[in-house]
Amino acid sequence: MTKKHIVIVAYSLVPTEVGGVETYFKNIVPALLRNMPDLFKVTMVIGSAARIYADHWCEWGGKSSDCIVSNSFPCITSITKRAYALGGALLHSRPLEQEIYDLKPDVVFFPLTVCVPLFKRRRRRFSVVTTVHDVLHVVRPEWFDSKIEKIYRLLSYGRSISQSNGILVPSRYTAKTLQHHFGKNSVDINCIPYGLDHTVFSSESRPGDGEVLKKYGLDGLKVVIYPANTWPHKNHKLLFEAWKRCLPSLPQDAWLILCGRVFDSLPEQSSLHEKRIKHIGFVSQSELSALYRGAHAVVFPSLFEGFGAPPLEAMASGAVTICSQAASLAEVLPDGYPLAFSPESMDQMSLCILKGCKDEMMRKKSQLLGKKHSFGFSWDRAANRHIECFERILRNGD
Repeated sequence: MTKKHIVIVAYSLVPTEVGGVETYFKNIVPALLRNMPDLFKVTMVIGSAARIYADHWCEWGGKSSDCIVSNSFPCITSITKRAYALGGALLHSRPLEQEIYDLKPDVVFFPLTVCVPLFKRRRRRFSVVTTVHDVLHVVRPEWFDSKIEKIYRLLSYGRSISQSNGILVPSRYTAKTLQHHFGKNSVDINCIPYGLDHTVFSSESRPGDGEVLKKYGLDGLKVVIYPANTWPHKNHKLLFEAWKRCLPSLPQDAWLILCGRVFDSLPEQSSLHEKRIKHIGFVSQSELSALYRGAHAVVFPSLFEGFGAPPLEAMASGAVTICSQAASLAEVLPDGYPLAFSPESMDQMSLCILKGCKDEMMRKKSQLLGKKHSFGFSWDRAANRHIECFERILRNGD
């Protein structure tokens, strides 16, 4: 029996630059390889900027001959350059099209939302499945300072969605926004929550945990961690005001620690230090898990998420997690979670920070609820749901 060929296309992957989307990619691909039935062959195509993933592919159990590092797509090293490169690829996609046609796929899977290349339907002899992580640009376009990024999203997302036979989304919230803004039928949309790597995000302490805290000068402090790049929807400004309000009621060794890349400007470090706030920059996944375990609490005041993995990671790591319930985050939190707040209310945010830092009964309740809830998420379960979608589309001949 001839194997069905799944081709995973990720030309636009920029390592360490695309936040939760890269977390999804580097977890779902190995999970697909682990769980894919023998009747499927899997190939991955990436751009030269993501060459490191060719090594990961082999570590994940893939054959080196089944990972193609393409030189047909520009080498991109930043989000801004990605927008230019993807725009050019959408306009001049013939070399990329041919690269995929030559692989003779049965299903082409785009895990990074943007379908590059776009295929001419009359030539196409395969189905397309796309993961749409969020549609922030249509929900809150004012949060995009870069006109290039906004235009690229407006042009590429609609085209990508329209050419897909199946769409995967990580939350019911994202499914509803897709239906509202793009008119997709619920039949086309498959809601598959992200998974969680419980071998990384666990409450069991690791030998190197203390060294991570020392590395960033955090040992001996009661740290409240906020793991997020400084994009506008991450709501840093209101968090700073809420933290300032809480400071008189918090112990002198309580510090707010920011980790993530800086895309939207932060105040000067001296100004942050006056409010006992410290930005430590990008941290690796293993360091982040150590920070969760060593934290007095984790706060996540985001105004918008397509899913929202960090609160789930924090809960799995045993951290007291103080979290916004905006957009999809209400789906990530357990029912009746006591430390959830509206991210537009400084009063609610401040109150939850104080309860999460000082109320021992509330802290224990949130830890127990969060830890139990986190066991419902796994990348293997998510991968099997992806595979079911591929099989259904092949069976129906979409």
